[in-house]
Amino acid sequence: MQQQATFTAAGAPLAATAAPQRPGAAARTPSQRPHQGRAALLSVTSLAAAVLTAAAVLMPAPALAANPLLEGDDLQALRLQGAALNAMLVPLLDDTEPPRWNRSLAAMRCGAGSKVWIDGQPLKPGALVPARSFTMRWKMAGCQPLSRRESFTGDVTLTVFHEEAGGYSAMVVPTALKVRTLDSSAVWSTRFAVVMP
Repeated sequence: MQQQATFTAAGAPLAATAAPQRPGAAARTPSQRPHQGRAALLSVTSLAAAVLTAAAVLMPAPALAANPLLEGDDLQALRLQGAALNAMLVPLLDDTEPPRWNRSLAAMRCGAGSKVWIDGQPLKPGALVPARSFTMRWKMAGCQPLSRRESFTGDVTLTVFHEEAGGYSAMVVPTALKVRTLDSSAVWSTRFAVVMP
């Protein structure tokens, strides 16, 4: 039998009185209540499962999926994106203050046909590095700026920014840039950002 509780003004229950029963309704016995409780629990469990399934469908894919891999690509080569400025910018800077460009393509072990443009103009050794943001466009042909174990081949454009605390950051836009290591390879075709302190 259902019961209706009576409450005080403070919200504390005083006594439980029997709720009026509809005519012709069969009285519920205590043995029926556990079955009803289990049915309610199953209903709540089913609802929770449906909510979790919908949430899983709507959740964004992991960040790595924003940079899709082509067949045969390997995460080892993809992780070299974090060293993009060390590979493409740092070798071209001298140690003076303010910094100037140097001619380090030979030291970078770049093949014939490798070229660099700064703000649309061929790199001029000895010229000052722009004090504002600038673009750097690379045509790389088997360059090995990090070590002999990695090589870069293809076109890539960097928009380079000076960080207030020193160092550089850049938005890197590769055009099917092929990156190879001793035991892996990848094609960089999606833009990404990188910071070098």
